[in-house]
This record gives sequence, structure tokens and C-alpha cells, in this order.
Amino acid sequence: MNMNSQISGNRKKNYIMALAFVIAGVVLDQFTKSLAAAHLKGKNPFVILDGVFELQYLENRGAAFGLFQNQHLFFFASVVLMTVAVIIFYGRVPMEKKYFFLRACAVLIMAGAYGNCIDRISHKYVIDFFYFKLINFPIFNVADIYVMPEGYSRSFLQKLIKENHIKVNDKPVKPSYRLVLGDSIKVSLPKPEEPEIAAENISLDILYEDEDIIVVNKPKQTVVHPAPGHYSGTLVNALLYHCRGELSGINGTTRPGIVHRIDMDTTGSLVICKNDAAHQSLSKQLKEHSIHREYEAVAHGQFKETSGTVNAPIGRHPTERKKMSVHARNAREAVTHYQVLEQFSGYAHIRCRLETGRTHQIRVHMASIGHPLLGDSVYGPKKCPFQGLQGQTLHAKTLGFIHPRTGEYAEFSAPLPEYFTRLLEKLRSMA
Repeated sequence: MNMNSQISGNRKKNYIMALAFVIAGVVLDQFTKSLAAAHLKGKNPFVILDGVFELQYLENRGAAFGLFQNQHLFFFASVVLMTVAVIIFYGRVPMEKKYFFLRACAVLIMAGAYGNCIDRISHKYVIDFFYFKLINFPIFNVADIYVMPEGYSRSFLQKLIKENHIKVNDKPVKPSYRLVLGDSIKVSLPKPEEPEIAAENISLDILYEDEDIIVVNKPKQTVVHPAPGHYSGTLVNALLYHCRGELSGINGTTRPGIVHRIDMDTTGSLVICKNDAAHQSLSKQLKEHSIHREYEAVAHGQFKETSGTVNAPIGRHPTERKKMSVHARNAREAVTHYQVLEQFSGYAHIRCRLETGRTHQIRVHMASIGHPLLGDSVYGPKKCPFQGLQGQTLHAKTLGFIHPRTGEYAEFSAPLPEYFTRLLEKLRSMA
């Protein structure tokens, strides 16, 4: 009886110690994450081992492999199930020293799970700051990043295999074929067919036009140039009609005159070149980052600082090929300066100035610091709280550059679209 009482007392003591270590682990977890947010957010990574390991502020809205993005109920349910499992496990594992490692692992798992749960409740994402540059992807999502060649989707490669453009040992194979050591793989990419683009009588909001350039105010839901699924109704279709085909030919038949782009749901100023000399001049200015570009946007959340800079390279997302990411392989330099113009309840009207012009740059950068753009279902919440809002609330307000012919600085400004001003009025009334 005394022996049983002693065992029961030891088990109770171990339970109390385990609970104390879980609480201590959660406190340490939250403390280190607060340090990461205070000293790493929006700043250059802190290099521990060059080319291998660094501290970098990361926000994880999903699980491994990019699964369950923003699925908060799933993660809360997982924490509950994990708690039950660990309690059962702890109750069955003997309290002997040789099982100490297993019990310690259970405590660490629980501390991490509760720490992440607190993050999801308070921030809607989990803060991480360990970044292994050796594999060039954050520690919480390393799988499958080397499976796909850069720039090609899995479905595209499967299509190439089925059409015999990919051969192993000079023979066609099925997509399910397992490679063995010594196999020779040959890939022949089919030459892309450029469709004939028609001129279409579509009205343009022209901010400025001369013999070299035309600056337009692009509306929402308008694609800049033809691409699969959008061969009609694009800005290029309208420009071909308006300019009677007199556009720079440097970018080929599908992108005549296009020297830079903005997304389909981004509105605002865009310059198009009418001849190759103008195109070359503006392309050089873009490469040198000397073109002045200011955007206005509405972002989620309350900003602690009224201004700041996000300096984080951007590249193709390792697993979701239609997205860009600050945790990508072969990422390119990207710098965004932001200023808060007005704070609302849960939202902010901001101005962003670009030093570089990467795809989705403002959307990716603002999401990376916990302030995704309102309406951006790709990098922010899937559901938009404002009915009828189409895509991200982002407007290319100001565009300035050296005119290719006169050599003088020229600057153009596109007024905020009606939907944007109405949204600002609504947010002010809600404050």
C-alpha cells in the first residue's frame, strides 16, 4: 500500500512538473516571438551562419506544405485533440528515467502547440523566425520545394510527358515512371504559339499622350496584355485600336508597348511606349530603379508605426506557383516604403513607394508584416468583409520618370477610383 502511494505521489509530482514546464515553454515561446516581431519585422534578416541559417521574421498562416491556409477551426481542433492524446500518453508511460526523453518531447510539443494557438487567436497567424537558407525556405514548410523546376507547374510538366516532350533514355515514359540511377532525361519545350491580337474599340482613360508615350488610368478588372484565358478585352487590345498599331515592338506581338504592368484588380497610372526608343529609355530607368511610383491601398490591421520599410527579396512561391513569396528560392531584391495616411477600426489607408517592381510586390510585402491588403484573397483572408469588393484595394496613384525625348522629369497622377473613395468614407463612418 505504501509502495502504491509512493508511485501515485511520484506520478502526481511529474504531472505538476510537466504542467509547469508547459507553462514555462509557452511563456518562453511568446517572449521570443515578441522579440522577433520587435527586432526582425520589416528588417533585414540577422545572419547566424552565412548561406545556411539566419533569423528572419516569418508569418505562417497554414500548416506544412502550404495546407489549411487560414483554417483556424482546424488548428484549434488539432490543439484539443493533441492535448487529449498527450494526457493519455503521459498517463500510460512509466515514470522511469529511461522514458524521460519521451515525456520531455510531449511537454515540448504541448508548449509549442499552445504557443501557436495563442498566436492564431491574437494575430490570425503563427510567428516564426528560424530560416534555413541552405534549403531556402522556412523551417515549417520544407517539403516538396525541389520537386518542381523553377517556373514550371506540375500539370505543365505532366502535359509535356504525355505529349512525349520529355523522354527517359530516349524513350517516351508515363508520368508515374520511377527514375533510377543513371537514367538520362531529355526535355524539349514546344515553341509557344503567339495568337493574333485584335484591335478593339474599348474606351481609355488617358492621363497624357504624345508621339512617344501614352499614360493611362487603368480600371479594375482589366488585364494589361493578352494571356491564356484573356485574349480579348485587355488594355493592349484597346491600345492597338487607339494608337492604330503604333506601339513599341520590343516585347513581341502580345505585349506591344508594355514596359511595366499592374495586376488585373489594381487600378491607376500605367505608361505605354509608342516606339522602341521610348521603350528602351523607360526600361533602363526601371532597371536603375529611378522611376517614381507611389500607390495607395487599404490594409488590414492597426499599424504601430506610422511609416516603415519592408526590405525582403521576392520570388516564386515554392509550392503555390501562382503566388509570390518572401521565402522563395532565387528571390530578387525588393524594397517597399510605406506611410500610414489614416487609421480606422481594424484597417488603415496607406501610401506605398516602390524602389523595385517585383510581381505582387506591395501585396506580398504588406502581407509579410501582418497587414495584407483589403480584398486580397491570395495573400490575405479568403473572405472579404465588404460585399461587392473585387480584388485588392490598391491604386497606382503617381508615376514619374524622365521623358524619353525631352530629357525632363514628368509626373502623372491618377485620381482614386470611385469604389476606393466610397470605401474610405464607409471606414470613416465605422470608426
